[in-house]
Amino acid sequence: MDSPLYRRAAAQVPRMARRMIDAFVVEVPFYAALPRELLDGEVADIAMSNLRIFHRSLREDRVPTPQELAEQAESAARRAQERFPLDALLAVCHIGARVGLEMLGELAGPEDTDDLVAAAPRAVRYLQAMIPVVADAYLQEQQAIHGEDREARRALVEALLAGEPAEPLAERVDLDLAACYVVLVLRVAPVKDPAGESAGEPAGRGVWARRTVRLIQRELDQRGLDQRAGDRRAGDQRVGFRRALPVPGHVLSALDGSGGTVLLAASPGTVEAELAALPELVERIAAATGAKVIAGNAVGDGLQSVPAAAREAAEVAELAERLGRPSGPYRLDDVLLEHQLSLPGPARERLAGLLAPLAGHPHLLEAVRAYVECGYNRHQAAAHIHVHRNTLNYRLRRVETLTGIDPADPVGSRVLAAALITHDVVENATQIER
Repeated sequence: MDSPLYRRAAAQVPRMARRMIDAFVVEVPFYAALPRELLDGEVADIAMSNLRIFHRSLREDRVPTPQELAEQAESAARRAQERFPLDALLAVCHIGARVGLEMLGELAGPEDTDDLVAAAPRAVRYLQAMIPVVADAYLQEQQAIHGEDREARRALVEALLAGEPAEPLAERVDLDLAACYVVLVLRVAPVKDPAGESAGEPAGRGVWARRTVRLIQRELDQRGLDQRAGDRRAGDQRVGFRRALPVPGHVLSALDGSGGTVLLAASPGTVEAELAALPELVERIAAATGAKVIAGNAVGDGLQSVPAAAREAAEVAELAERLGRPSGPYRLDDVLLEHQLSLPGPARERLAGLLAPLAGHPHLLEAVRAYVECGYNRHQAAAHIHVHRNTLNYRLRRVETLTGIDPADPVGSRVLAAALITHDVVENATQIER
């Protein structure tokens, strides 16, 4: 259905496109961050293409064909490649339709009322045809990119942990490697999942693992670290889009259902800040997964130090888990004595064996633990396990009788503390293996 109004509007396509771009910049923050030359170039070309298709469908009283929208689909796929937010892309589609109708109203005279009224539902039908095409093309491309990106990033993590050349892999994911990395080794203890299936049972194990990986990655992403370095393709006028709010640093991860390894990018000047932020990050991961999360961590000063830092972080995480420590980040300094006492050898076995006579007396082992953890203060230890002090004294005398170690003797108390540490390491290691 041709009309003078629609012909006048078709002649105003360049001016309409400029008005649309001005509205994009004002109403969509992402567009406000784009260079003006890009807005006046590719963005304007896409806007004018949309307007011409719309005006053609308006005059012919029909919806656009898939062939006509092929350019829009291709453009949406490019936006996905450039990490362009989908919400911004869909927002400008609707803003463009609104601005187009507003300008159509400005061009209309009294004699064009019927044509102006008819244009509104046709604009809606145009959006109904175009939005699914744009969204589908974007999401398909995004899914393909995410799969490739995820595998490339995992390969990058593996290269860094192995001390192999990582620069080519970093270039594949458009990432600038950091001067140093804070290495986290996460150990996530299985708990019941929301469906009530135990994560340790075969039926629930796969669900738990996928859910855990997804939730941990979500917390890492929300921390704002998993963003690429600035777009190094700024000179490419065909692409040319940049991130609106680039941030320094990034996070790399290789996760599975039991935890995994995380590399937090840092510099010599930001390492302390990264370490200070770890308790909050681990707390969020524990809350999200509903599990106990142990995060052994160490600093790799330079890429060549990352493998050693990862080994240290893994040892600390395993030790903290064996000791039954609560959720939280742990460095070697937090478990120095325990680490030394846990080293395999005759001394460790002899120390752990000192408490073997208490195996059938859990209340005696409880008394020893309370006595040590309360700094050898009998009054506090008795209150800690909710018994009278005389009861605690009796139990400690029984410990001396069974083990030959006097808890009241300075040397004996230190031996008991060391024996308790090695006992926990050996006993909890056995339970974890089960």
